[in-house]
Amino acid sequence: MRLLRIALGVLGVTLSMQGVASAAPSKAPLWQPAIVAPSHGFLTGIAPAPGGNMWVQDAGNADVYQINGSGAVAGASHHSLSQCPANGSGLALNEHGVLWASCYQPSVMTNVMTANSVAVNITQAWGLAFDHVGNIWVSSLEGSVSKFTAQGAATGIAITGLSIGTEHAVAIDATNNVWVVEDGAVVQYGPTGHETGVRIGATYDVGAIAVDAAGNLWSIDTAGQALHGFSDAGASLGASVVSPFASSSRVYFATFDEAGNFWYSTGNAVQEVVGVGRSPGGHAVGHTAPQAPRSVIANMFANTATVTFTPGSDGNLPTHYNVTMYANGHSTGVVCTLTGAHFCSIANLSALRKYQFSVAAVNVLGHAFSDLSNTITYVPPSGKLPSAPGTVTLTPQIHGGGVTLHWRAVTKNKTGRITAYICSGGAQQSVEVPGTSCTLPRSLIVKHGTFVTFTVVSVDAAHRHSAPSVLNFVLS
Repeated sequence: MRLLRIALGVLGVTLSMQGVASAAPSKAPLWQPAIVAPSHGFLTGIAPAPGGNMWVQDAGNADVYQINGSGAVAGASHHSLSQCPANGSGLALNEHGVLWASCYQPSVMTNVMTANSVAVNITQAWGLAFDHVGNIWVSSLEGSVSKFTAQGAATGIAITGLSIGTEHAVAIDATNNVWVVEDGAVVQYGPTGHETGVRIGATYDVGAIAVDAAGNLWSIDTAGQALHGFSDAGASLGASVVSPFASSSRVYFATFDEAGNFWYSTGNAVQEVVGVGRSPGGHAVGHTAPQAPRSVIANMFANTATVTFTPGSDGNLPTHYNVTMYANGHSTGVVCTLTGAHFCSIANLSALRKYQFSVAAVNVLGHAFSDLSNTITYVPPSGKLPSAPGTVTLTPQIHGGGVTLHWRAVTKNKTGRITAYICSGGAQQSVEVPGTSCTLPRSLIVKHGTFVTFTVVSVDAAHRHSAPSVLNFVLS
């Protein structure tokens, strides 16, 4: 058998892979569509408001107002920040429900309800957050985060030495630790401004952070594509929740509402991720872990297994599925990670071992395992098989998104004359051809984790199938 791994980036080609469609969710998906600002202004600060509404700050128009879930302005809850013309930045609620806003030029903090402003002795104030004692922490684009009293008086406590010209979002957890976005990561400081040693080096460039009711920190990347939760000790709460909505907008600030939903601003809109926040008891609010997949079926083809399954019927939208293989009753680990397809192909199984498979549905709220599949065993044939095709190569199609496979013909066959070849792009359907090339449409190409497995099998006159020649196309 011939095994090749070729990175897409080497060939300068990008394939748009289509998987099997998911079952229709019975509940709202975790990630909600964007809510565009009624005035199409430039939204930065964001804070929860009563009744499921959200306070937003229109930095360009120096306004703070409430919007409801459809984006409409909620009632007469509208305030003008006359001291901050076109330069608003953050919003924060204290524990008494009083809303404050920051302005980076001039650097002031404003009690939104009373319109009383306090000048702060920092340059270009950006994010702000209240601790549970009532003090307010204000970050600066000039590389610091300073602590002030509820009346705006300086305390002399500051976090310094941060990068200059960077937007440092700030959040406070349940024990008054201060989390600060710094150089694409998140650093934890104690109530006196000292580093605690906890640092989250995210796999993406962090744009905004917020703390849920249980004191866990949640970070979202600058493009609003991935959301990840961490404990107050920096431990991951599970896999990232990945957005199904492509966005070119930059994320500015984030917050949680009282129902445990995560909200973030993107400049001209706000978006909601439903039910990811934890309650003080540690339970997810509003949603649970995804429902377990069912009907996991394993089939054998030569020494290659295929696994199919049916997703759970709930609407908690797993971010991905992990397929685990068991050989003679012992786990050999995850063999496929699927983000769209519900079909997995595993090559090169050992002879006479008994194989079973389980599938776990995973999202940031947890995971759920299916029952084990039926048992399959690879038994090598007693007679001779046709020779496998050689040197499988791939040519992307410029139009239509498919691919064309090429291979070297079998000239010295172990059995009878070769009458056909069967090629597959990882899907259950295949294409049979008489020659040494086949074209697979995009509908027959299925991504398995980070790669697509293409196979070509030769068939002799007695309808015996060879072992497949495999080309694993790695997506990069």
